[in-house]
Amino acid sequence: MRRLLFLLMIGHVAIAQVPLSVMSYNIRYDNPDDGIHSWANREMHVGDLLDYYHTDIIGLQEALSNQYDGLKEILISYNSYGLGREDGDVDGEFCPIFWNRSRFDLEGKGTLWLNESGKIGKKGWDAATTRIASWVKLYDLDREKMVVVINTHFDHKGEEARIESAKKINELIESRSWKEVILMGDLNCSPYSEPIEELETNLQRANDLSAYVPYGKTFTYSGFEVENPPGEEIDHVFVSDGFSVIKMRNIGDSRDGAYPSDHLPVHVHLTW
Repeated sequence: MRRLLFLLMIGHVAIAQVPLSVMSYNIRYDNPDDGIHSWANREMHVGDLLDYYHTDIIGLQEALSNQYDGLKEILISYNSYGLGREDGDVDGEFCPIFWNRSRFDLEGKGTLWLNESGKIGKKGWDAATTRIASWVKLYDLDREKMVVVINTHFDHKGEEARIESAKKINELIESRSWKEVILMGDLNCSPYSEPIEELETNLQRANDLSAYVPYGKTFTYSGFEVENPPGEEIDHVFVSDGFSVIKMRNIGDSRDGAYPSDHLPVHVHLTW
């Protein structure tokens, strides 16, 4: 009996310590005007980075349909979900979510249009463009628990739109009574801004929870060139109360003096 109790205790500790790694990454949309930094010259660099770190869950921002399709061919051990923000199909930027198919089963999915009415393809408030938040509900086969992952990209100009978008995401979480939540994305705002404070009514920013001092770059927006002056920290990962953050890093990997994108990936290691 004593041996059985010991084995059960060890098993409980092992389950509690199963790590979970996530990454949020704005890959920059396929813009031919980017010249030497155009997508054709960056795709393999982005793909190599994603493949190397092989996180359990990846959220991308600014992916057009051709970029999304190309990365699906590279990330062959993942399943994914995403919709174009302009038509709910293939038009416009996606906020796709990738997950390791050997660890997770998909239990639900959806996309929230960040505007007053929630209508597909509509801009909200003072936003310059249409904005969305895509989500998936995943069953973690290792932990035997559900987790909801939300991936979003807030407007780059509309201050009101960013605040209201944060409120919309909070409403989504609360209306569905989601408990275990990971939110990631390019929020186009600094860590101590009003949209961040709004989101923190339900979630906490990973940087503020990390057991280790956050490592790597102190910024996430950089432009393509490594020699550029440091930019702002506008890409974030949030978690609900059920998670502990082990460590995190803004990844500054580069080749030939250039980053794979004009944003840096945010890489977070969790337990839950």
